[in-house]
Amino acid sequence: MRIPLGRAHLLASTLIREARAQYDELELSSKLATQKEQLNSLIGREVGYEFEVTDAPAFTSIETDLVAARRTALEHRPELQQARLSVEQATLARRLKKSEYIPDVSAGFTYLTPRNFPSVIPKEFANVGVVVSWEFFDWGRKKHQLAELDHTIAQAKNGQKETADQVLVEVGDKLRKLQLTAQALRVAKLAEDSAKENLRVSTGQYKFQAVMLSDVLKSQASLAEATNEYQKALLTYWTARAELEKALGEDK
Repeated sequence: MRIPLGRAHLLASTLIREARAQYDELELSSKLATQKEQLNSLIGREVGYEFEVTDAPAFTSIETDLVAARRTALEHRPELQQARLSVEQATLARRLKKSEYIPDVSAGFTYLTPRNFPSVIPKEFANVGVVVSWEFFDWGRKKHQLAELDHTIAQAKNGQKETADQVLVEVGDKLRKLQLTAQALRVAKLAEDSAKENLRVSTGQYKFQAVMLSDVLKSQASLAEATNEYQKALLTYWTARAELEKALGEDK
């Protein structure tokens, strides 16, 4: 049985489209699997942990207050807490060193009652004394030590400010990325819905022989690609959300 040249060409084109669609689906699935592994690593799970990505709560732009987000990060990020402790420790060390300028003052009281002594010996003795200890000449040692501690405090405060600035920049960056991925997710969802509708229409038209089978297969390939793109955008959204929570110091 000989197949007409035009029909053979159509069949070959259809097979090529199917093979290309299968390749595209495999490529997108591979990228999706890699993103899932990256998300598992980000939130501290086993890399190979299997999970399904659920839809985002709402396909709207993220209106998180940047000021509030930065305030939360400044309160919860562990490196900032460590920086504050470093400043407090350096300040306390200076206060202790400064206290060495204060003289050590001690007071004592002694009361004694002798027994079995002649009457010419007083029967009671009382003594009150005050002792003051102070290193008057230290040849500038204390002053030099205080200067070193002042420098340590300044370094600790500078480190605290640098860390805080880095946190503020990171939170702003992660929040903007989350907003961008939320909008990209909305676009991908609309594209998937449109591809589903196109497939429904072309399938209905094919039943009435209004379109060719190649058009239906093309719609199926477009839907498969749109669905994979949506899944990829959804995973990117949740990854960006996890990164923001980590930047806020709220990751679990």
